[in-house]
Amino acid sequence: PYYGEAYVRLGTLYVASGREEESVRLFKEAIDADPYHGKAYNNLGVIYLRNGRREEAIGLFKKAIESDPGYAEAYFNLGTIYADMGRQQEAVDLFKRTVKLDPGHAKAYYNLGFLYNASGMSQEAIEAYKGAIEIDEDYAKAHNNLAALYYSLGRYDLAVTYCEKALGLGYEADPQFLNALRPYREKGTERDD
Repeated sequence: PYYGEAYVRLGTLYVASGREEESVRLFKEAIDADPYHGKAYNNLGVIYLRNGRREEAIGLFKKAIESDPGYAEAYFNLGTIYADMGRQQEAVDLFKRTVKLDPGHAKAYYNLGFLYNASGMSQEAIEAYKGAIEIDEDYAKAHNNLAALYYSLGRYDLAVTYCEKALGLGYEADPQFLNALRPYREKGTERDD
């Protein structure tokens, strides 16, 4: 087991330095040394996914979850693939599991917000985006998406607040959205009912 962890740590360093082939070898050695090392399966899956080997990556993320049911990142990575494949409910379930295991996982909250919004579940989307922002107050995309969502709900005051925050963080908002929001940004208008 100790060798498995050493292989994973070294493999992770190799990934960071662009030595992908060597990192693949080390992650496989980690799995050989410790077949229950979820992080080794997960990291190998990330590399495979990056190289267009999606089906193999899915299998590795599933194996990571099976090997280490408490490893949140594997749920997140599998959820991300499922979201990209249009398997929305499975992705939502995996992102929920991610935040249950790792309540500080801002990207999982963000992805939940995105999926809820796409499904017309506005209140759930708002809560999820706010969850991402509570964890990372500089999460510009979450601020921007929350601004757009509030705008769509006619909550222009909140749309302006979150849009201004996103812009202040350097986010390049869609010019059409900024144009639509301009009168409310200039006037500070409250909700039009």
